[in-house]
Amino acid sequence: MLGLPFDPGSLNPVALPYALSQQLVDQTQLPLARRHAGPDGLTFTPGLATAWTWSEDHLQLTFTLNPAARWDDGSPVTSADVAFTYTLIDDPAVASNWLADGKLIREVLTPDATTVTFVFEEAASELLLMSAASHNILQASRLQDADRASLRGHAYSRAPSSSGPYRVVTWSPDDHLVLEPNPHTLTPPKIQRVIARVVPEYSTRVLELERGALDLLMDVELNDVARLTADRPDLRLIRIPDASMSYIGWNLDEPRLAEPKLREALDLSIDRQALIREMYTVGDEAYARVATGSVAPSLGPWHNAALTPTPHDPSRARTLLAELGYADADGDGVLDRDGAPLRIELLLQSGIPESERLGVRVQAMLKEIGVALELVAVEPNRFSATAREGDFEAILWGFGNNPQGRSRPRVAQRRPLQLDVVQRPRDRPPHRRRPPRDQPRRGPGGDPRGLGEGLRRPPRVVSGVVRPGERREPAGGRRPDVGAQQPGGLRDLDLDA
Repeated sequence: MLGLPFDPGSLNPVALPYALSQQLVDQTQLPLARRHAGPDGLTFTPGLATAWTWSEDHLQLTFTLNPAARWDDGSPVTSADVAFTYTLIDDPAVASNWLADGKLIREVLTPDATTVTFVFEEAASELLLMSAASHNILQASRLQDADRASLRGHAYSRAPSSSGPYRVVTWSPDDHLVLEPNPHTLTPPKIQRVIARVVPEYSTRVLELERGALDLLMDVELNDVARLTADRPDLRLIRIPDASMSYIGWNLDEPRLAEPKLREALDLSIDRQALIREMYTVGDEAYARVATGSVAPSLGPWHNAALTPTPHDPSRARTLLAELGYADADGDGVLDRDGAPLRIELLLQSGIPESERLGVRVQAMLKEIGVALELVAVEPNRFSATAREGDFEAILWGFGNNPQGRSRPRVAQRRPLQLDVVQRPRDRPPHRRRPPRDQPRRGPGGDPRGLGEGLRRPPRVVSGVVRPGERREPAGGRRPDVGAQQPGGLRDLDLDA
């Protein structure tokens, strides 16, 4: 029994709402090759494919599928499934998470049922192109005639075909889902039944773990580590590396935020080291570090170690704002220009204690330079939809351990530590987009929530707390340095909600 903070929403691998959804997709629908990020950088091991080769000019990558690979209905996984998956990824109507990867691929060739060749638009890094060719594969026959514009709502999303160790047998939205072994999997799991319960409140999840109602709890808060490990031989703490980065993205469709000086001032006002000291340090050990970009150090050659973090310099931030014409004309502590106060709404997902605490601190830091940060916490489904539509001024989001920094909305790295949202809201022409708001649409009423910009947590403090026992094994991670491919465990389950 494991506890989830919210419903995963969809397990369609080409249209996922959350990182949590991806972790469950990894249990049900395998990619051609599995990605592992560790001390030596990004590596790949066989998934549905047994081998792959590059052409001499690096324009073609050919995979050989495992002929024993089967869907849970017993039918073979074929090259047609791969080609169809990438047809969906490349179709703008689908609005796939991986649309940018599809643009790297000119065509997908299927000379026979077990051979797939990706032909790329141009030669590039093997890591980049291999990542683009290593997304989870879905069963073509189930979605061949589906309306692509409404694919996210298709029945497949909650009852996907399985080529992985587990299949979904039941799913009660916003309550629980049940995974059982796929009878045709290449890697039979030892755990015969996994029940994932939705328990929205973090404090409730902790209590349920302590009383034995949950066997596995992901993302334990630092404040609970000592209590959960003291005199509790029935609980085991598992610590794994984590290369996720939390950030604030500024929507460039907002006229004020399109000004580079304003974004730089906001960047300079956030004291990331203070956030780490106050929130990610236990004793003498810090469990986070300041990010120098969207690429994790564990990605080896992708990471530029020469980059330095943006300094905390509120004095410089105030100077930049003054140069832009901002001043506190009415003495209320909030800068204004042309009669409009400098208020910015930050959209974030509700129900995450870490975000709530960080939001309060970041809000206080911006207040010191005369900026009012209004925090708007929304439930997960609404958050995902609002983010896709670009209907926000600023957004709290994060990157996983990913060299391409793939996320929705798409972001452009204009300078180190300055990630700017550039996706335009769909079906909304520029002249009809809403103007900046002076007041929040919906506030959390004295309990603001938010997340500071540019924090990387390369070891995750705790991946989970488990109760040792015959069927209570820790989840294996995708990364080799954290026990990838643990025999019989929940392979690749590395939840980063």
